[in-house]
Amino acid sequence: MIASRSASSAPAGYRFPQEVIAVAVRWYLRYGLSYRDVEELLPERGIEVDHVTVYRWVQAFTCEFIHELLG
Repeated sequence: MIASRSASSAPAGYRFPQEVIAVAVRWYLRYGLSYRDVEELLPERGIEVDHVTVYRWVQAFTCEFIHELLG
């Protein structure tokens, strides 16, 4: 589960810390933003990432968010 990992480490095979990935995926899922919208919002937090990377994060971690919500 993404929330149970160490807050400062990146998931295996990923460059960005899990909290960055979690914010991006959460914004996409919760607010119905496009991948490009999320890409444009992340620099406000000092994070430069391509919309394709956001897409890959959403594809990889959406199931974990759903399982976490359903408990």
